[in-house]
Amino acid sequence: QTWTIEIVKQVLNGGEFDQQSPMLCRAVYLDAFSLEKRAGIPPMRNYETVTDFAKSLPSPRILKTHLQYHLVPRSDGCTAKYIYNIRNPKDVAVSFYYHHRTLKPYCFQEKWNDFFEMMMSDQ
Repeated sequence: QTWTIEIVKQVLNGGEFDQQSPMLCRAVYLDAFSLEKRAGIPPMRNYETVTDFAKSLPSPRILKTHLQYHLVPRSDGCTAKYIYNIRNPKDVAVSFYYHHRTLKPYCFQEKWNDFFEMMMSDQ
């Protein structure tokens, strides 16, 4: 998703790379908002809901989620464009493992085999 976001952001910026805004502000990650807010990650801590934060960003804005396409909330009159990014599940599992190991709010120290078993059992 990160590569896709950077490509879309460059398209929206006429080919210019956005070095000014932090990665968290280039695309709103709907799924992680509450975790990031609890962790006090700016600028999330200044907003009550992910909707409030998303609306505060200049248009056009990029939103990302791991929700299935049919579960993404929509509103009447919405002119949003959707890019559906599909990855190999093996790649997703490895990426998710390292994501959990590197982010301090998760404090995840389990070995790969344990993580994989937890993931497969939906824990």
